[in-house]
Amino acid sequence: MIWELRRENYDLAIQIGEGSLTSWAFTHLCGAKKTLGQKGRLQNTYDWLIEGKTSHAYELPSAIAHSLGLHCESLPWMVVSEKEHARAKELFKHSSEGGVAGVFVGGHLDKRLPLIFWQAQIRELNMTGENYVVMVGPEEEHYRQHLEQCCGPQGQILPLMPIREFAAVLSHVITLITPDTGPMHMATALGVPVIALLNTDKSREFCPKGIADKTLFRPTPTEVVAVLSGNPIIQSDRARKEHMLDRRMLLGSC
Repeated sequence: MIWELRRENYDLAIQIGEGSLTSWAFTHLCGAKKTLGQKGRLQNTYDWLIEGKTSHAYELPSAIAHSLGLHCESLPWMVVSEKEHARAKELFKHSSEGGVAGVFVGGHLDKRLPLIFWQAQIRELNMTGENYVVMVGPEEEHYRQHLEQCCGPQGQILPLMPIREFAAVLSHVITLITPDTGPMHMATALGVPVIALLNTDKSREFCPKGIADKTLFRPTPTEVVAVLSGNPIIQSDRARKEHMLDRRMLLGSC
């Protein structure tokens, strides 16, 4: 792999994390003309250092860009095409014109919430009258039958999907309820407001901090629904449609 990297003749190699010696070795052995790294015990081995301190995962790309004299928003970014958006619309059994609530059941290790929580969460959603879709990760596929038993008429458990199709589904979601997961960041990249359900303090460094995002630490399903129902975007049909129309403007043309 080192020889393959050296053949690319890179101008710059960036060491993102200071804690990995393997990553540090690749940074210096890949043959790049210049290196950029973080301050720390190895800082004297880099040509340039990343400026400033970061307290949130989204701030690191912005700090790297600033160190190179560039500008980068402290947010992930992803684009779904009009065609992907339209194909995803066919998966919904209810109209998604004003957006539908989304629930992602997933997570790794101590970020994961138990099945009994999600069953209770779906029952709480049933009482709101809000149309919603539930998406599961590959490791939670065995939950499907149990979750389907809890779904009311306005709910829907979606099948497992490739990442691009999953992102296209999120483009129809007005708010995503999720633990600290990849789909949480994908939703943020697509401009989808997030209700982040945190199970560990460390997740606070990664949860979205947008004006419409909410963070709940080990909440009850009732508390989650209260936050969802109290969202001004959710409460007004006009606000819902305007929000989804604004999001439609972010779609790509390809």
